[in-house]
Amino acid sequence: MTIYAYFTEGRFKKNATDHTWYGGKLDYFMGNRLLKLRHDTEKLLREESMYSIHLTDYSFVILPLAKCFEGFLKKLLIHLGLVKESLLVTDPYIAVNKYFNPKHDSVSSLLKDNKRDKSIPPLIYTVYQECRNNILHYDLHRNTSVNSYEDAQFLAQRIEDAIVKAYVSIH
Repeated sequence: MTIYAYFTEGRFKKNATDHTWYGGKLDYFMGNRLLKLRHDTEKLLREESMYSIHLTDYSFVILPLAKCFEGFLKKLLIHLGLVKESLLVTDPYIAVNKYFNPKHDSVSSLLKDNKRDKSIPPLIYTVYQECRNNILHYDLHRNTSVNSYEDAQFLAQRIEDAIVKAYVSIH
């Protein structure tokens, strides 16, 4: 199965058409603003005209979902009691990834099954670095572009998988 087929015939299309995640519980946890960002990426991924153009960088396709991921992680940190919502009002630019960094693991002990779910914080950290930081920031010494539409699809799926696994690990 090609990457395109996976997204258009597989789970991603199902999620895109029924607009619910994890029985609606995850949708409720995320809230309308984050879901709208997710749906923006879904619309871009379903846009067939995207396949006929060649661009230097397809980061714009996953940018809304990357913002959704960051918002989800902030809500997760509030839910776990690691960050107070009032802090995000005064400092909305907290370094989310530091809480999931394997070197300073603040999250593992707070997960529902911290022995089984110990892979969740490193997964979140890796996906955050790849799918959020790399698409937002330019690096003179390495290519951080999303080079193809298929790469954008792959990264979008990585973000969605990380969100679902993180959500399941706390509920």
